[in-house]
Amino acid sequence: MDYMAQCQKMYDANYPEALRSIIIINAPRIFPILFNLFKPLMTKQTLEKVCVFGTDEEKWKAFLGEKFDMGLFPTRWGGSRKGTDEFCSQEDIWFFSPIPLRYFKEGIV
Repeated sequence: MDYMAQCQKMYDANYPEALRSIIIINAPRIFPILFNLFKPLMTKQTLEKVCVFGTDEEKWKAFLGEKFDMGLFPTRWGGSRKGTDEFCSQEDIWFFSPIPLRYFKEGIV
């Protein structure tokens, strides 16, 4: 815990406000227990940027609908974007699918 606290202090001192937001969807039941262990290590500003949702689709879909244009999201995540599959893996935007090779620079892969 001491090591994690030191890392968090160093991160906050060197990279302030680097985190825009975190949205966790379908968090398992044990997640709140583990998250409570790390809360004391996080600043108030960081905690305000974290949104955690369980398996209630209506809650997280409503939240996403308030914050984002749902036309950008695939149908798997409550949006209206159509693709070749539910994750729009063949589109420029993709979720949980292989990264197309065109995103890599030549000679790096």
